Amino acid sequence: METTLLAYSAIDGIPTMTDSEVRGLYERMEADGTADTVFYDGSVMSADDFLKTMKHGMTQLFMVSIDNEVAGAVWLTDFEVRRAAFHFCFFSNAWKKDLVDAGKECVTQILNAERLSVPMFDCLIGIVPATNRAAQIWCHKMRFRRIGVLPKGAWIQREQRSVPATIYYVERGNYGKGI
Repeated sequence: METTLLAYSAIDGIPTMTDSEVRGLYERMEADGTADTVFYDGSVMSADDFLKTMKHGMTQLFMVSIDNEVAGAVWLTDFEVRRAAFHFCFFSNAWKKDLVDAGKECVTQILNAERLSVPMFDCLIGIVPATNRAAQIWCHKMRFRRIGVLPKGAWIQREQRSVPATIYYVERGNYGKGI
């Protein structure tokens, strides 16, 4: 299984994905019924919101391809020096594939990314609501390290309440060894 990432960026002023392609990633989430779960806080509620966030927010989007087929998206937010928050969504066409293997490849590629021969990230973090059981299981299988549970750490827009959230992290240099 070959997993590749295509970064959404501009190369000499030309974007690597069209606006329609970026909107299409969110439309796939809607079609799969995952958009409300992925954007549980209500921060993105439409394909246009998704495009604006990925294009103009402090966000780095990657389209995930598995065996040359668009299979999902991962994106980074909340950038600090050599750290970012990691977010993910795989599409239904890939749900029967080994998404742990694909996810590990995505994380490894991001952690090994360099700028001017210097690693860009030492650590990626994630906050997963307790209500998202599938993501909790995936994070466990991915061997992300669990820091703990933050009471009322995630606002669930559709339920109009805060729920506990697990905080995970992964370190460059320690990830991928023996997993």
